[in-house]
Amino acid sequence: MKKNAPRIIAVVLLIAIAVMLIVSESESLVMLFESNGNDAEKLSNNQNNVANATNNGDNDSENPTDNVPEPVLEDIYPKLSNESNRYLFTQEVEVLGNVSLEKVISTAGAVYLVISSDSQGKDFNVFNKTVSVIKMTDSGTLTKIAHASVAGDQKFIDASLTQSGIALVVSAGGAVHITHFDLELNSENLIVLPNAQNGRIFTFSKAYILLLERDINTVYYIESEKVIKQTSITGGKVQEIFESNESFVLFLNSADGYTVTHLDLDLKSYEIINIFGKILLNVCPVADKGALSYIAVERVGGTVWLSKYTASYKLSYAVPLASADSSVAYLNGESVLVLLESADRASRLYLANSDLDTTVVTSGALKDVSALHHCLPYFGGFYLLANENSQLTLIDLRNDGSVSRRIISHTPRDANFVIRQNGTVHLFYEEGGNFIKIVGVSA
Repeated sequence: MKKNAPRIIAVVLLIAIAVMLIVSESESLVMLFESNGNDAEKLSNNQNNVANATNNGDNDSENPTDNVPEPVLEDIYPKLSNESNRYLFTQEVEVLGNVSLEKVISTAGAVYLVISSDSQGKDFNVFNKTVSVIKMTDSGTLTKIAHASVAGDQKFIDASLTQSGIALVVSAGGAVHITHFDLELNSENLIVLPNAQNGRIFTFSKAYILLLERDINTVYYIESEKVIKQTSITGGKVQEIFESNESFVLFLNSADGYTVTHLDLDLKSYEIINIFGKILLNVCPVADKGALSYIAVERVGGTVWLSKYTASYKLSYAVPLASADSSVAYLNGESVLVLLESADRASRLYLANSDLDTTVVTSGALKDVSALHHCLPYFGGFYLLANENSQLTLIDLRNDGSVSRRIISHTPRDANFVIRQNGTVHLFYEEGGNFIKIVGVSA
């Protein structure tokens, strides 16, 4: 036994060493299998990622706009007005780019500014030259802006208050687009018509007419935001359209005079009156002793005449004024104010009553008026926003010829104004190309 002891010890040691080797190899195998399993999982994940990326690439090639956020038109409105020692309030539309004042629309509850801009910051941003409408309260707060929902650069044609809200007409992308807004500036309807570069809205009791000027002019009768009927107008340039006794009266200038065309409610002509040898500069309907009359500003040769016509458009009286290149007339129910403009002399203002008794206003207090931006009748007279001595001036002209004035800006540009029901006047004028200034004054 003693002789075999060393052998037994050696065998035990060999067994122990073998066990240790087996355990070590088992751990290595376990680690190896674990490593292979993790690598397989990683490979599987990588393959899935590649597959997902490939699938995403396929989707992108089929629809490039997937996962691309919609562009956002941002603005800072509502924007409160500022207090002023000189005015009731001041306000401004400020853009990073260019802005133009196109039109101002006044309703009982608010004022709406129609502007064109390519702004990339400040009050708002757009992606192209865009026509927009901004709503303003009587205190001068700009509450909301809305844009014509048309892609591409837009050209303003006209805008007007309608029976249901505001109609905004622009030209873009080879077509004319009419966007209808309610008075909260929610877009309600879009009408697309063949392209034109110029046009005008005439609003009536139940609908409105859109005149688009083309080689052959087209008149669209639009009711409840839908084109109900249309007709083509030939023979000249449309000056005015009026509604009268369930019909429409169109005044068109032509090469040898002008015509007065009566259309029925189906837009079919039933009477045409030709006035030869006269060019119509402006015409306004008036109520004269309970009957309808027309006061027309006409050019005969080089002289401008103020003429009065009956409802059937027969001449009843005419007085010569002076020579002029263009003219515009305004009525306030009692008087007519006529502005004559010429390239070679100063502007002239004439104030006449319904019997055409005239007063030459420019011979005295208003002789320095060089441009008339806008004019509105107001309680026995007129308010005029004009350039006078190179200053933007608000002028109060009474029917008796008396005048008062207020200087608004020393850098006059395009301007407009409205008179509110609370007796305030809101004035809008461009300044510097990237501002529209707004001020409120008492009437």
